Amino acid sequence: MHDLVKAPIVPVWDRLNTHVSHAMRHLINEWDWLTVFLLPTYAPELNPVEYLWAHVKHSLANLASTALDRLEALARNRLRRLQYRSNVLDGFLVASGKRPPTRNLGADYCTRRDPERSMRRMTSKTNRLGLTVRFQPIPAA
Repeated sequence: MHDLVKAPIVPVWDRLNTHVSHAMRHLINEWDWLTVFLLPTYAPELNPVEYLWAHVKHSLANLASTALDRLEALARNRLRRLQYRSNVLDGFLVASGKRPPTRNLGADYCTRRDPERSMRRMTSKTNRLGLTVRFQPIPAA
């Protein structure tokens, strides 16, 4: 790779055992064009998925001793349930200093029978996401 780009290479690695092995350290020291940065062992501010795994592990803590044979199924279940809770997932992003994605709130927030209730629901949903709401009147057709 170095021969191809003709420039220094700077990888950022996690602490996988092959990344921190003596053989790898020896190779890194031999090549002056290679500078390696290692991530901390636990850095949720750099990787929001750390918050997700902490959340899942916490929800499984009391179940692991009684249902060790079902642990994989329980973990899959917890992850599947989380995929429908976008506000929790957005919280993981915000906690790590990242901005959550913008979402279309959908037609279910706009009802003809009670538009004020629709606006209150939409405002409440966006406030939970930490977003600002601007309403623009829709011209009558």
